[in-house]
Amino acid sequence: MIAHNTLLGNAGTLSGETRDYEPRDVVIADNLLVGSAGSLVAMGKTTGFTWHRRVDPLLRQESDGVFRLSAGSPAIGTATLGSLSVGDDIDGHSRGTTRDIGADEYATPAPLRRPLTAADVGPNAS
Repeated sequence: MIAHNTLLGNAGTLSGETRDYEPRDVVIADNLLVGSAGSLVAMGKTTGFTWHRRVDPLLRQESDGVFRLSAGSPAIGTATLGSLSVGDDIDGHSRGTTRDIGADEYATPAPLRRPLTAADVGPNAS
């Protein structure tokens, strides 16, 4: 299962064209692929793949550098996997029962987890 990922700033197409065998029994769902142009994904022979719509997910970059969903995003409440998918988002917020597409679950409280900085892991970290 490949679910609840956000891939941002893709300059080219993610491709699976060099493989010898088609993927089978793989669930790829509720991911955001964000790029300014191109097809974003190219797949050769596949069985049972469904691709969904292409819309602006209304991401906003916050002070910690993480891109999160903003109010009114079409990704809010539209995940398809329900309880079969990841229970927490990138910030440590619970996904609840009506889940959002991508790595972030739209929430107004501050993140419970944050990206590590050089001060956290660098040579001068405490």
